[in-house]
Amino acid sequence: MKHLFKTIQKSDWGYLLDFVSPAFFEIIPPLGLALELKKLISTRFFSNQKSIPRLQLKDKDVSLRASSETLGLKLSQVIDLKDEHKKQIGELILALYFHQIFHFKDFFLDLRPVGFFVQKKSKRFLINWKPQNLRIKWDEDFQKALRNVYTGFYEDDEELFEEGLVDLNLMELKDLFLKHFGEGDQTQVQFKTKHFLSTFHDIFMTCKENKITLNPFFLHLGVTLATLYETLEYLDVPFDVRQAYEKGVHFEAP
Repeated sequence: MKHLFKTIQKSDWGYLLDFVSPAFFEIIPPLGLALELKKLISTRFFSNQKSIPRLQLKDKDVSLRASSETLGLKLSQVIDLKDEHKKQIGELILALYFHQIFHFKDFFLDLRPVGFFVQKKSKRFLINWKPQNLRIKWDEDFQKALRNVYTGFYEDDEELFEEGLVDLNLMELKDLFLKHFGEGDQTQVQFKTKHFLSTFHDIFMTCKENKITLNPFFLHLGVTLATLYETLEYLDVPFDVRQAYEKGVHFEAP
């Protein structure tokens, strides 16, 4: 498996390996993990770019769409965004994350800031999302369980939330997952990579201590969440995650 990690280390994704808790490698079946790593490498380095499913999400002053072209300035190059526009952009990116879980057949892992390009059109901003070719076909059982966790949490259905945790083999870690989601009503959430790393390390360490094994698809979810947190921390404003969930889940792609 070492040669697989070396391949990743040499890529522009290599820095993400610094975020991985050592306990992660002890709670994922080695053969399953190796298979998922091979899938990632094959899609990133050897596959032709697949077309991204049609998607357009809208807020008051901002629209976000999937794009096969690089249009506009990189998000990191736009220096005059007001906080209200940063908030709308971040919430649309959150909605994109949820939308993938509930509506996409393939899971596009690249939510880094470098994949978002900003165009100013009159008084509106258009955000073009052009992810790198890093995608994976959903594990249907994992996807269903993850949907149940998010639906149960954001729609206040504890039974469904627990059903999702059971299917992910994580019921014993319910309190840690609630900690990960954050306190309050999730309408003013400030995203910090440090918090993400801390809570997931606690989850993995508890799994290790209780000899709990996890689905290898957690590799892909972890990568996606790391890139999502990177982007939202860059925007540096609080977000209404519940509203983003509603927008992403209950919006049908055109």
